[in-house]
Order: sequence, then structure tokens, then C-alpha cells
Amino acid sequence: MENDAPKHKILYVITQGEWGGAQRYVFDLATNLPPEFEVTVAVGEPKGKRDLQNKLTMNNEQVTNKIKIVQLKYLVRKISPQNDIRAVRELIKLYTDFKPRIVHLNSSKASIVGSFAKMFIVNCSLLIVYTVHGWVFNESITWWRRHVYFWLEKITAHLKDAVIVLSQADYKQAQRLPIAPKKITLISHGIKMEGLFSPQAARAELMTYYSTKQKTNCATSRWVGTIANYYPTKGLDLLIEAIAQRPNDLRDTQFWLIGEGPERKHLTKLLVNYNLEDRIHLTGTIPQASRLLPAFDVFVLPSRKEGFPYVILETMAAGVPIISTSVGGIPEILEDKKSGLLLAPEDPTALRNALTFIFSHPIEAQKLRDNAQKRFNFFTFDTFLKQTTSLYYSLRERCS
Repeated sequence: MENDAPKHKILYVITQGEWGGAQRYVFDLATNLPPEFEVTVAVGEPKGKRDLQNKLTMNNEQVTNKIKIVQLKYLVRKISPQNDIRAVRELIKLYTDFKPRIVHLNSSKASIVGSFAKMFIVNCSLLIVYTVHGWVFNESITWWRRHVYFWLEKITAHLKDAVIVLSQADYKQAQRLPIAPKKITLISHGIKMEGLFSPQAARAELMTYYSTKQKTNCATSRWVGTIANYYPTKGLDLLIEAIAQRPNDLRDTQFWLIGEGPERKHLTKLLVNYNLEDRIHLTGTIPQASRLLPAFDVFVLPSRKEGFPYVILETMAAGVPIISTSVGGIPEILEDKKSGLLLAPEDPTALRNALTFIFSHPIEAQKLRDNAQKRFNFFTFDTFLKQTTSLYYSLRERCS
């Protein structure tokens, strides 16, 4: 019988469970693979948030093809030689016990630790796939960390059987390491949009996150929003700086920063220093935040570094004009002045000017919105899933 056929075992490894683009990527693949796959997901950062694990657990309650979830004890995001050595040992045991045919690594730390673990498996036949969610050595980190990550990625490149990049920008970086072109595959994200709120319902929902101490009338204001974890790479401090430069230029505008993270304290301090607490709202994490996108007149993503952000695709589908920095794969999603306004990173003045332009040119804003919605049709979830599973099958055939 077909159900008695042996399963194709696949193990996903990811550094942390706190929800973001990489976690959504793993969740989407793990929960949508054909039934002939037996899936295990191993997640690091044992003391961190367990968003991915919780979502997978909820999914398991609704399907018969259960996904096994493993909490790794020693895989952590920061460089930690003691923990990193233990994490390699931990993954060696997992590889040996589960015996996956394919190990799919996600994030730089998982890439490095997971690749080293393969070296210590005797008669190893497992295949290593690595998805680059933006190269970590492009982040705003100390110079020595950049060099360490660059060389570790370079050293472990030969241990990988396939490297998935999400954009042409990351493809070029992969060639610098160098990774053999035959190992590199470009597979862009694709999404399935959840049901959106109406603009009125979305605003009503967001108003519940609005402090009663603040007196400004949000209902009649223009709204600008972003959905991004509070990390330095997201550039949310630059958005605050942009507003603070000439606050009267955008005096009738409310800003909503949906997310959470270690930069909250710094961002809150900036709001207090610039007296902007009544206009910029740090909402914290909101479940299914993309459903609230219709609340915004403009969406802004001021990132210093990106891979291929889901939130840009979601905003295109929601029909909201986009202002973004031109980093990572974003220029491959949006065309400047046609389907979005793209800016250089680290430029608060350009960001403020773009906001004032889009509010003073409603016809141009409408064109940006309409063109972005049309372009969204190039990024379907079915195409993304088909290309990824095809890579799995081709690897098995090539290496069998």
C-alpha cells in the first residue's frame, strides 16, 4: 500500500524560535510538504521565545501527518565557543538518531554548526541544504564578528550540497565565498495571504494598543506603519530620527511600529528625548499582524539589512504604498518610483522627504500601490513550494 512506502526523512534546523522571516519560511515548508516526507524541526535558543514551536504544535493538532519538534539545548544565536561545540555534538546525535536524508539549515549559526556536525558522521549519506536568510556578515555587527562569520561560512561551504538564496544580491555574495555555481539555487519567497481586515476594522484593532494617556485624535490622522522586530538591522531608530528632524512636516500623522525585540528600550528613549510618544506607538507583537496592513496609508521599512522580506510581499498584496530602503532582495521585488519608493539606507532625511512626497502626491501614491499589487502575482506560494521540493528530489536522485 502507498501509506506503507518509506518516508523521505527531512530535518529542519533553525537557530531560534522567535517569529520572523526565517521561522515563517521553515513553518511554511514543514507544514506544506507532500505526505511522503517525514519532518522533524529542531530549534535552538532554549531560553528564547518559542513562537515557531508553538505554531507547529497547533498545526499538529489539525493534521494527521505530525511534525516532530526538537528543542536544542546548546544552539544559540551569539558566538559562544563552549555552547557551539556542544551544539555540534547535539546535532551529531540528532543526525545519528533520526537518520535524515536531507538536513535543511536556516540562519548563519545553524548553517555553520549544522555543517560541522556532518563531518563527524561515519559513512554519512545525508544531504545538507542551506537557505541564506541574508548573510550575517552584512549586518551591523562588530568587524571581528563579520570576519569570523565570513570565514566560517567560507570554510563550511564545501560541506553543503545545495545553497538556496532568496535574491540575486545574495547569489552574488555566495559566489564571493566562493560557493560553486552548481550548488546555488535562487528560489524567491511566495506567500498565501490571510484574510485582511477592512481599513476601519484594522484601525479599530490598532487603537486598542493606543495609550489612554495620549490625547491626539488618531481617528482623523494619516497613518504610517511598519511590521518589524525591534532589531538594529530594521532601522526603526532611523524612522524616528526622520520624524524628529522636522516634526511639523508630518504633524497630522500617526506611526505604528508593530513588533518586539531588544531595541525597545533604545527606541523608547528616543521617543522621550524627541517628545514623540504621542505620535509613534510601539505596539509590541500582534498575532497575524499582516491582517492589519489596510489600516495604513503608507508602509515603511527602513532596514539596514534584509534578505527577501515577507512583509513587503504582504504589503503589496494589501494594496498599501511602500517606502523602503534598497537593501537585500527588495530591489528585486519593487521597482523604484514604479511600484515603491526605494531609498539608500542610513538616510533619515531621504526617508522624511519620501513620506512628505507620498502624502502630497496622492495620484503617484495610487500608481505605486496599483503597480505593486500587479507585481505581487509573480510571488505565489505554489511556485515557491514546487521549486523547493523539486530541489529536494533532484538532490536525492543526483546523490543516490
